[in-house]
Amino acid sequence: MAMNLGADDFLAKPIELPVLLAKIQGMLRRTYQYQQIDTNLSHGAFTLVPTDNQLKTAKQVVDLTPTETKLLSLLFSADGEVVSREAMIEKLWEGDDFIDRNALAVNMNRLRKKVTSIGLAQLIETVKGKGYRLASEGTSHDQAYCRSRWAIGLLLATLLATGFLASWLLANSFEIVLNMWFFAAAPLAVIVSIDYWRFRREWRQLQDDHPIDPVQITDPLSLAYYQKIKTLTQKLRATRDAAHEQEQETLDTLQLWTHQIKTPLTALDLLLQVEPVNAKDARLEISKIDRYLAVMLNYLKLTTLNTDLVLTELPLKPLVNETVRDLAKLFIAKDLTVTVGPLPTVISDSQWLHFIFEQLLTNAIKYTPHGSIKIYAKGDAVMVADTGIGILAEDLPRIFEQGYSGYNGRANQKASGLGLFLSKQIAEKLGLTLTVTSEIGQGSTFAIHFPQTRWQVE
Repeated sequence: MAMNLGADDFLAKPIELPVLLAKIQGMLRRTYQYQQIDTNLSHGAFTLVPTDNQLKTAKQVVDLTPTETKLLSLLFSADGEVVSREAMIEKLWEGDDFIDRNALAVNMNRLRKKVTSIGLAQLIETVKGKGYRLASEGTSHDQAYCRSRWAIGLLLATLLATGFLASWLLANSFEIVLNMWFFAAAPLAVIVSIDYWRFRREWRQLQDDHPIDPVQITDPLSLAYYQKIKTLTQKLRATRDAAHEQEQETLDTLQLWTHQIKTPLTALDLLLQVEPVNAKDARLEISKIDRYLAVMLNYLKLTTLNTDLVLTELPLKPLVNETVRDLAKLFIAKDLTVTVGPLPTVISDSQWLHFIFEQLLTNAIKYTPHGSIKIYAKGDAVMVADTGIGILAEDLPRIFEQGYSGYNGRANQKASGLGLFLSKQIAEKLGLTLTVTSEIGQGSTFAIHFPQTRWQVE
């Protein structure tokens, strides 16, 4: 009945929680490619399982208290870096363990005894005056491995040297020398056989499709390769996730901007349906579409802005006058007065600075029903001031965020929240600072702060 009503699955009473969770996770995997997060932490051949309060090696398991698990989690997360005693105490205070330095020392000593019981005495190191850290990955295992190989190598070298010495001193004792070499070769054959067996086991594990368990790796070199590959894989995954996030953000912005362009297109379509066609209004809508497309193209070029900069000595007044002329239809349509005062000469990029002024002026036109817009120099900044409706105080801190249009944009359905965001991003890449002040009913003033300390006003 449940399936007939449209359910994907069902559970018969009495319901068991583990079964319910397993079914939910299965549905999430099928629908959203959901992956269950692995909370286990690894360091060399050691694996910490916080959910079970256990520390595992290839052959042994140590049961931990919740406090000991928190302490080891901090050390494992630091990945060999020093964790201060203060950081450990603060972490424990996030729960119900309100401990001091003495209690921390007691817990660390108890933890050391537990790991020592399975032969991991060097897992936790004390850094005098700083705190604690985990020993370098595989330190205990590597040292034991290297010591054993060094001891066997020394024995073989001794036997071989003795054989050569005996063959030189006892020219007729060939049988004695042969026996010495045999005893030297026998351990070597055993070592080679064991290493080959380990190599074959790990080689078969690499050929398998299942994930490699680090606790099963016994060779230090293989373990080092595993850790290196794991680190590179994590970096690759982080880079991929960042690229995916950027791609999704770009798609969302393109969708938003496409919706924004549809407004003048719809207006233009209505104008063309009425005879005679109002050419003046039609050109105005076309100019809006052109500006929307320009903003979108500049958004797509934002990631390569650093390679697209051409810094020159730039008189600002001709640049601002050109920007005003480009927006002349909008100014004339709303009967707004524009005043451009004396402006300085700066070092900047004309193309991108033109874009910033265009966005600030377009924004001023959009929210100024009547009155005037002024562009003038003040201190280290060039101001763009209007007599428009103003911006709410609660909107000011977020006015430069991507996609944020504030109350005015939502009320008038005019803003996409992209123009000011782009202006802010471009200004920062040019070494400029963009700020805004505003009062409701009095207008808004945007300021472009230049880094120059000496201005030559035209």
